[in-house]
Amino acid sequence: MEKAIRVVSIERGYDPRDFAWWPLVERAPCMPANWRSSLRIPRVIVPAYPGALSALGILISDVVKDSSRTVLRRMKKLPLRK
Repeated sequence: MEKAIRVVSIERGYDPRDFAWWPLVERAPCMPANWRSSLRIPRVIVPAYPGALSALGILISDVVKDSSRTVLRRMKKLPLRK
């Protein structure tokens, strides 16, 4: 997860030291302690009921339905390169 934070912040030109970490899932308040020190994030804001806040976000979001179908096909064998 720390690598993902780096991708969306440091590699895009944002400095984590300028922001606060706001964990929004039930287990997340336990996680930032290690990331905070390695990414040098100065503040962690933990809501009183992070799981409920996450569930509220799901309730107010738009409903999206995706569908997919798996198709199995036999492929020709390709010759191996030497």
